[in-house]
Amino acid sequence: MFGFITDYFSTKKSSDDMLTRSARDQCWNARDVYFSCLDSHDVISPNSKNAKDICTSEKNKYNENCAISWVRYFNDKRLVDYKKKKLMEENENVTFVDVNPALLEKKIILLHMQ
Repeated sequence: MFGFITDYFSTKKSSDDMLTRSARDQCWNARDVYFSCLDSHDVISPNSKNAKDICTSEKNKYNENCAISWVRYFNDKRLVDYKKKKLMEENENVTFVDVNPALLEKKIILLHMQ
């Protein structure tokens, strides 16, 4: 009922604000600066305790210039990419393949038809 009031006074940008190219560029640049700062302090996860007291100005710009959902996505992706990289380094002979179950199902059906 009063959702429009909280949205109006929110300091976070919504996804609608991110539709312009310049807004997306500002977000991506702020993200890159923040993540570079984290890298310089050897911090992987932006959500870790170590990240709370460092790179605060970079983090504030990142949060100001990116939608909340984008911040969550970029933070999660950073952690997943790091884990994937470490796993690949530990297992040099392993090849990672992203499997789309729908495509896999189609391939199985095509194999049965031949």
